[in-house]
Amino acid sequence: MPEQFSLFDLEPTVEAPLEPAPQPIQQREPATDVQQYEVAVDGSAVGSNPGFAGWGWYLGPDCWAAGSPEGGVDTNNRMELMALLRFLRATAHRPDDRVTIFLDSQYALQCTTTWCRGWARNGWKTKDRQDVKNVDLIKPVVELLATRSATELVWTKAHVGHVLNEGADTAARGAAEATKVGSPVPTGPGWTRD
Repeated sequence: MPEQFSLFDLEPTVEAPLEPAPQPIQQREPATDVQQYEVAVDGSAVGSNPGFAGWGWYLGPDCWAAGSPEGGVDTNNRMELMALLRFLRATAHRPDDRVTIFLDSQYALQCTTTWCRGWARNGWKTKDRQDVKNVDLIKPVVELLATRSATELVWTKAHVGHVLNEGADTAARGAAEATKVGSPVPTGPGWTRD
């Protein structure tokens, strides 16, 4: 005769303690002063690449910023990423603004909008399991872009008369040239649109 048992014969299990009730998601108040604007970012390396370097973002003659990396020498691509990062940080308090950011570097555009997804899934490694280059700039840009629902990055061809791109180029090149000759870097007024 087969052995018979019932569910009541099983040893009692210890129930796991109840998880605390999830806290309600804190909804952020929608901004009442949402602005819509376009801006361009650019990087520069003079002499060679890497070379004497500068970054710049430009919204208009009264709202732009520029700088040079610590040590003064870097690559054009890193400086374009730096310009993007500096702009996003300068406007981090305005995550609801509707912003179009123009870049003339396909590398900076692709690594912050497309390639970053796979890299993040792989722990910021390439498909060959190598460390992602420039992750120190790419990762914070991606994190800041994730906080903005109405920010779009758009590629534009360089040196074709795009007013914002030319302004960003002038700011970045001015910073690089100043670094090259050891002059103070023209940093601009920064964010002035609050």
